[in-house]
Amino acid sequence: MRTALPALRWRRPLPVASCRQGAGLGGSEAGPLRGPIAAIGRSGPAAEAAANGGRGCHARAAVGGAARCRARGSERGGMAEERGPAVVTCTAPVNIAVIKYWGKRDTDLILPINSSLSVTLHQDQLRTTTTAAASRDFTEDRLWLNGEEVDAAQPRLQACLREVRRLARKRRGDEDASPLNLSYKVHVASENNFPTAAGLASSAAGYACLVSALARLYGVEGELSEVARRGSGSACRSMLGGFVQWHRGERPDGRDSVAQQLAPETHWPELRVLILVVSGEKKAVGSTAGMQSSVDTSPLLKYRAEAVVPERLSRMARHIQERDFEGFGQLTMQDSNQFHATCLDTFPPIFYLNDVSRAIIALAHRYNAHHGRTKVAYTFDAGPNAVIFALEDTVDEFVAVVRRSFPPASNGDRFLRGLPVGTAALPEELAAAVVAEPVPGAVRYILHTKPGPRRGMSKETKRQGLQMSPGGKSPSGCGKTQGEAAREMVLEAAGSGCWGWRRGALQPARHGTHWAARPA
Repeated sequence: MRTALPALRWRRPLPVASCRQGAGLGGSEAGPLRGPIAAIGRSGPAAEAAANGGRGCHARAAVGGAARCRARGSERGGMAEERGPAVVTCTAPVNIAVIKYWGKRDTDLILPINSSLSVTLHQDQLRTTTTAAASRDFTEDRLWLNGEEVDAAQPRLQACLREVRRLARKRRGDEDASPLNLSYKVHVASENNFPTAAGLASSAAGYACLVSALARLYGVEGELSEVARRGSGSACRSMLGGFVQWHRGERPDGRDSVAQQLAPETHWPELRVLILVVSGEKKAVGSTAGMQSSVDTSPLLKYRAEAVVPERLSRMARHIQERDFEGFGQLTMQDSNQFHATCLDTFPPIFYLNDVSRAIIALAHRYNAHHGRTKVAYTFDAGPNAVIFALEDTVDEFVAVVRRSFPPASNGDRFLRGLPVGTAALPEELAAAVVAEPVPGAVRYILHTKPGPRRGMSKETKRQGLQMSPGGKSPSGCGKTQGEAAREMVLEAAGSGCWGWRRGALQPARHGTHWAARPA
């Protein structure tokens, strides 16, 4: 049964300067949480009282708030202090492949039929935030995605959990001095600040974030891209920043199918990314089912993996090393086109692009033809949303072209998001050569970002409170900050109310983790 989490009341985000030891989760504006959600994870009188509207516990943003919260939680039948869950929150980035992965040679281990290469995007604009908690009081594993409970018994999630626990057991050896028992069940809440299952690599960021959180929770360090791959193949690329290659590998056990950074995000500081969001709807054919169908029925896919991709990988790595946008852009578009050709070669055919996607492709080619060189390059994953690569000095003009071609229907003030975009006058000669019949509202909004590191957000984004987009709200409808919403989902499900957090000890962590904390 899928349980939807109700919207929580708005709480002012704490500035980074307030993240100190003993600080609570938020300000005093938050009201009590009532109803069924407060009863999840409890039993007996405590569950009945919570379901009937018993007060939730909300720590104030002050030293000592944590202690008050714990005491109040115990009074109402919540978890006692010594039995509170261990909790970790982290973030992970999205990656966009420029040499695509499509098809598995082993569906259980998620081993690809070809290597791939991607660009990790900056977490200031696109990220997944995941909170994971483990406790002896949890009776089952539970998972919430964007505020809605989903099946935690799904094989890929359990595979990641088993692998992290195996590594933790190996690391601890025979002497298990950790207070966190590996048999404890986990509760996980994950939020994306971008459309899910719409061709924007949500599963990659999601599983990278999940593995980072679980690894931090269980004290696992070292190479984790192989573990992330067990959840979603492309997730291994989100474990690293900048420009990343996922090696196909040759071993049947997949131990050599791992991600490797080719260059950091600082290698090409002028490179920019425009995401033209055409649809936020879930795609009709998921990537897992789609690629299996292609493996079974597409001769083109087999030829691509064996004869085309190896040479393209070498060329793409060279273009990136030399910061050759002309070569990088052309090859990015060619590989995107061939990927979607294999989808059409699949039987029955798979259609991930729509009419607006094809209009964007045509617009990019007209724009490049007008300038006599490749100034913008499109790529599409398994969905209709376009990812446009360009150099910084091209962004303003091309955004003006897109705005003229796809005028915003009603969200003009929210049409441009992410990094600032300057105002560029559009020459009539360019408009006449490039802009076809305008299609109002076809592009919902444009998100401007750039390549990013594996670790978390910038200080400025953290200072602003990790506000969700679009509209500054989380996909679950919660007006809270992303991290707060995810934490509340797990902690309320755990029946623990709001815990105080030792924020003074928060540290950037490895493997894409932004920050982590445990209950005070």
